[in-house]
Amino acid sequence: VTTESEDASGYEKTYKVDGNLVNEKWHKDSRSGEYSVIVADRFVVKLDGSNVEIDDLKSALEDIDLDKLAALKDEGVKRG
Repeated sequence: VTTESEDASGYEKTYKVDGNLVNEKWHKDSRSGEYSVIVADRFVVKLDGSNVEIDDLKSALEDIDLDKLAALKDEGVKRG
């Protein structure tokens, strides 16, 4: 799934990175937005901020070990 829309006030994009679905929203006027990733089709990691740049949110996500989170995808799942 890949989508992208943009207008004078900002943009929204949805795309895949390393098999994870990413959603990026940015409001130019308020310099605010959110950046979220669905990890291993189970977990959502969402960062949002005001008075920042979208690259700041993306950089903050680099501090989270998404591979370790993905490794937990089967924890607590009951198999029939």
